[in-house]
Amino acid sequence: MRISQDALCGKVAPAGRRDSRLRGHRALLPVPTTRPARSLRRRCPSGYRHGICSGWPPRQVAGSLLSRPASTMAVGSVSARGVGLIALAVGFCLAVLFRRPLRRLSRSGMRRLTRARNAFAISKMRRIWRSSFPRAGVLSWDGPSALDLVLGEIRSAGLTGVSDGAVTANLLLLGKAYSDGGRQWVGTGRAVDVATLEELGRYARFTAAAYGTLFASLSLTGCRGSLRQFFRWLRAGSTRRHEVDAEEICRACEIDAKDLFHYDTGGRDAFSPAWFLARDPVSGAGVLSIRGTITLADILTDVAGESVPFDGGVAHRGFLRGAEAVIRGAQEPLQRLLSQGVTELVVCGHSLGAGCAVLATLALLKEQRSPPSPLEPLKIRCLTYGCPPTVARPPGSEEVPVVNVVNRFDWIPRLQLANILRLARAVGQIEALGLPLRRKVKCLLGRESPSELGIRFDDVYTVKAQRPASDVITKQCQSLDLVGETIWLYDACAGLVRRAEFAVADAISFGPPALEDPLRAMLDHVPLAYVRGLQEACKTRSATSTRAAAAAAPDGS
Repeated sequence: MRISQDALCGKVAPAGRRDSRLRGHRALLPVPTTRPARSLRRRCPSGYRHGICSGWPPRQVAGSLLSRPASTMAVGSVSARGVGLIALAVGFCLAVLFRRPLRRLSRSGMRRLTRARNAFAISKMRRIWRSSFPRAGVLSWDGPSALDLVLGEIRSAGLTGVSDGAVTANLLLLGKAYSDGGRQWVGTGRAVDVATLEELGRYARFTAAAYGTLFASLSLTGCRGSLRQFFRWLRAGSTRRHEVDAEEICRACEIDAKDLFHYDTGGRDAFSPAWFLARDPVSGAGVLSIRGTITLADILTDVAGESVPFDGGVAHRGFLRGAEAVIRGAQEPLQRLLSQGVTELVVCGHSLGAGCAVLATLALLKEQRSPPSPLEPLKIRCLTYGCPPTVARPPGSEEVPVVNVVNRFDWIPRLQLANILRLARAVGQIEALGLPLRRKVKCLLGRESPSELGIRFDDVYTVKAQRPASDVITKQCQSLDLVGETIWLYDACAGLVRRAEFAVADAISFGPPALEDPLRAMLDHVPLAYVRGLQEACKTRSATSTRAAAAAAPDGS
């Protein structure tokens, strides 16, 4: 039997008329006044819900479909929606009435959560630090470590319960105050001559070559040559990689194999950087080039930034231990170099190697001043690229032949333990102002100045630590400097040309690291950036000298 479509849709034919589509049935389809029995709904729940129940009499199906009219269903759905709206309105009213207690409760909960997360991260960092320096001897340290110093400053500044977003916003505000104060300009206006730039560019290739096949080929050749050297380095295996790196050093520095006196790949422990000793075919001087940071051991040397006594002042502990290791290993190669009639020694390096090069130069000069010394006939000088603050010498010390090159906004010459502690104190000072997020965002968007918020860079960054001067922590985190002369490479004419001029070393070593543009600060530190920057600065200076000579020449000459 078939059921009428009108019956399924709730439409029933008037009394006295027979539905033509219900053939074979003499009875009409009356509208039942009662719901079907519970047993019927239990036996066919799907047919009861959807109106499709094959094999059932049409009268019962139609009755089950029409037992609950559409109006009843509509009223039920409206009432449920109304209850939801009422509950939403009541919740909104309660939130408005109790907004202050709820706000305090949410803030305290977030502080507790942030404090617990920071405590877990600190304990994890401590475990990693202890596992990185497991042995006694050269890796051990009796005083507080750099990690303990930083964590103690964060705790004293009240930053343990501050969220990451608030710390980031405070750092951005400090960077804006730093840029508004015009602190980025560190030049003196005294230009560098062409001969000095050419010499610095030539020795910059030696510092890049110290990184070996992987990085020297990438810095000094094209992409095709880099891939070729990289696959050659992989095929060489661990037994012949020393030979491949030595060949790459000779190729990158444009020297013969006989001019490479010694190449040390460094150790697996901290305070043992890689270095090589060669002879420059252009000037005939010996070149002691120390590699920068590549391995985990180099990173451990970097982070050992506590201040230790050195030559009447203090020095970076990791760099000092690395310089001592280089000098011990270079004694015999230096004797062979002196036997070749070399009268000049240039100690150079990049990043970590630059810090070790400065301290090695100071140690060699001290040894040279104590006769009898085999280094007496040598003229020793140092060239560094991206050198971090390394040493603090006592007042009245004699000048040392050190030249530091800083490329644009390179952050490593500004990175030292004392500056990190100053940043932590500055962020704590800004957080203590209690500025709302709305005003911080307006300041970052340029609608307000940091001075209107009470943020002045000189006031918050140079604030002294709340500790007595005799505290051991203050002794272990003294400010270090860039010794010697400093040359700054910067962009001019809207970035179209690169210029070089002498800079104020204290303005660089005292400045906060990576506050202007963190990404560009990291890219400015790679060895390739120094090689290309010096080449561009040399071209600019040559063109300027040529134009000046042409303008000064008399007419007709």
